[in-house]
Amino acid sequence: MCKTDLTLESIAQLVKNAVVTAVQNFQKTVESDNHELISQMKKNIELIKIDVINTINESTRKLIKQEVVLLKDTVGKIVAKVETICKDNTEKIEDYSKDIRHLIKKEKKKNIILYNFPVKNNWKERETAVLSLLQDTLETSCTLKDIDFIDNLRKTENSPIRVGLTSWRMKMEILKNRVKLWNTKISMDEDYTREAVQKRKELKIIMKSLKEKGLQNVQLKHTTLYVNGKPWNQGTKECNVK
Repeated sequence: MCKTDLTLESIAQLVKNAVVTAVQNFQKTVESDNHELISQMKKNIELIKIDVINTINESTRKLIKQEVVLLKDTVGKIVAKVETICKDNTEKIEDYSKDIRHLIKKEKKKNIILYNFPVKNNWKERETAVLSLLQDTLETSCTLKDIDFIDNLRKTENSPIRVGLTSWRMKMEILKNRVKLWNTKISMDEDYTREAVQKRKELKIIMKSLKEKGLQNVQLKHTTLYVNGKPWNQGTKECNVK
């Protein structure tokens, strides 16, 4: 009886041990499967994350590209509009400049400039002295009615005197007789524009150079240099000098 009981206990223990072992093995298997499953899920999540990021990046790139294209188009239109405005303004400025130059030239057309002319204390003395010069020294038909104004060309001591005449004819009569001033310190010239003054300075240097080379018949009239009665210019100087 005792032998049989021990045998049953042993069998029960063996069964218990077998069940425990089986359960443990099952748990290990489940844990192992879960670990692999979790690992795979993590990998899938990473892949999904990368795919989402790539999708977002691609969408962002497309959006940025579209915005850049729109921005370029907008900037291009603005630049074209600005260029058109600048061109129109440039043309208007050129037209205004031409008008201003024309008005200045017209204003100066009847003026003469006196250099080294004795400065008088008041306008009346100056008027009398200028009229005496024009009538007595130059022997012209100029009267007070032919004089529009007399003023200083610059606000400096011994400034040249500007005489505004009422007609171009009287101006030419006076200039024609200015050779009579050669024996005096006084000189006379036209009231040139700033551009004409600069041009004449350049031509005077050339005129001096030509005379030093032996050419005597060299004259400067307004803004044109004449050699032997022919207009001189840099491009055709050889043929004109002969």
